[in-house]
Amino acid sequence: MSDPSRFLTSLAQAFATMGLYPVTHPSRARTLDSAYEQLLLLQSTDPQPRFSLLEHEVVYGRTTLQDMRDWAPGTRLSGVGVQRLEFTGFVSREDFEQFVEEVMQRLALTSSSAEVRPERPTAIRFGAVGLRGETHKEEDEPLRLAGINYTMGEEVSAIKWIHQEVASRGSCIFSRRRLRSDRFQ
Repeated sequence: MSDPSRFLTSLAQAFATMGLYPVTHPSRARTLDSAYEQLLLLQSTDPQPRFSLLEHEVVYGRTTLQDMRDWAPGTRLSGVGVQRLEFTGFVSREDFEQFVEEVMQRLALTSSSAEVRPERPTAIRFGAVGLRGETHKEEDEPLRLAGINYTMGEEVSAIKWIHQEVASRGSCIFSRRRLRSDRFQ
């Protein structure tokens, strides 16, 4: 296993351990220390490591890490807006712990991935990956909706009908035609 892979694996172990144990548990500090040590080892050969966590790929610098293909933690991180991870210089243990805590909040869905982080000097940068020259046309294009135009009242009526069917029959087996004709009675 390469140094970048070892670091990412230890980082994933830190996320998992910190998610399992309370703040005061010694296992949290041990796994965080281990991940931090792996980062320092990695920075001894590459002072500014950069990672991109794409759908099924993990890219270190400009090289795909084959041993990290379909890496589940990478998919989870990417899903909460951590698709890019850069260490631009020396990282203090305190900054590393704060970074891990912030990502843990995102993974636990206690914080919005779009939330702006407080600005403080740190050598850790992370966020979403974008393409150069990419523009957003949200203002120009109207929001496209599905072709089904039911009101909230109609949807509530349909759900109530399904619940009544289940309550009276113990199941709800119906044809599409019957559902359309019976649901609003």
